[in-house]
Amino acid sequence: MDSPIYRLLARAEHEKNVEFLKEAYSQLDPEISSNKDKSTKDIENFSQSLYVECAEKAINFNEHQIANRCIQIYFSLPMISNQFLARAYLCQFELLAPKSTFETKNLEKAIPFLFKAIDFSIKNKRYNFLVYNSSLIFWKYARSFIKTNFKRHLCVPLKKLIESLRDIDDADYEWRAFLEKTLIEAYVDDKQINEANSLAIELLKFIENYLPNQYEEFFEFLVSKKADLEIVLFRNQKEILVFYTF
Repeated sequence: MDSPIYRLLARAEHEKNVEFLKEAYSQLDPEISSNKDKSTKDIENFSQSLYVECAEKAINFNEHQIANRCIQIYFSLPMISNQFLARAYLCQFELLAPKSTFETKNLEKAIPFLFKAIDFSIKNKRYNFLVYNSSLIFWKYARSFIKTNFKRHLCVPLKKLIESLRDIDDADYEWRAFLEKTLIEAYVDDKQINEANSLAIELLKFIENYLPNQYEEFFEFLVSKKADLEIVLFRNQKEILVFYTF
């Protein structure tokens, strides 16, 4: 019974046509399908993964009501510990995540689901890729907070993501450096200067080891933040020395 629905979801994505998504959903939701075809009303006839995939497509089409219902059905079924559990948590994060800085409270409500997805994914090496995916999904909603007095709201989730990407030794060093640079700015915005100082020094070493071609660029970034950070920068020919001030 899964194949026709998979095809509908694939067509919805490929042809960017929401009607295929709605048709797939109408067959998956027992409250709708029972009115059309009693043979499809038992949700146990379908793979649980279908509900997560349908929810993901629905979010992409901004059909949040469909996505919410699919996730509701998914979590009503016996839990299976596979990648779709983490992806379901990410759907919950996206459904709650703020669309603008006017919805700061929504960020607080959404973050626990992001953390659930990360914690699950990091425990199983097969699902480590979802930690990286989580960071991309988070950034989609975090971008609107990259402004003064709002960056501070990103401190906790950014720290979690950075530590998790470090734990799995993710190879996208540029992305990791970008997130750490953003966290430094968030710390400064939140007046957490000691944390910003420590991270700045760590990131400088990280860039020296993995992104030497960006060393000068990051040095200029530190120079621009010198008034905020309690550190002294000293250039000694081929290296930059960083000292705390007291």
